[in-house]
Amino acid sequence: SDCFRLMGEPAQALPHALRRVHLAEQLFGPTSVKCANARGGLGLVLTELRRFDEAAHEVKAAMAIMEGRGATNSKSYGIMLVSMAQIEFNHQRYEQWLEWLLRAEAVLRQY
Repeated sequence: SDCFRLMGEPAQALPHALRRVHLAEQLFGPTSVKCANARGGLGLVLTELRRFDEAAHEVKAAMAIMEGRGATNSKSYGIMLVSMAQIEFNHQRYEQWLEWLLRAEAVLRQY
């Protein structure tokens, strides 16, 4: 899905992103970091498709998994924070956008 998404073809990326989530859940469990990363990737695809409410749901679920695993200082978690900022920006909720970006900066600054 990443290849299609990076080539600017999110519609073609969507079925692959959904499959990645399904496989990650089956192979590693629904609360695994790998599943969280898959859901975060699905959120990116949905954001590019401008399906912001669905994207927010996936990214927040991924973040909850990461928080439960104590992985809030990981690069993946930081990217999820940026994803939430992008979603808020597209909803024109600029105060929330800034809050997400500041949280992302705090995490990603170490990288």
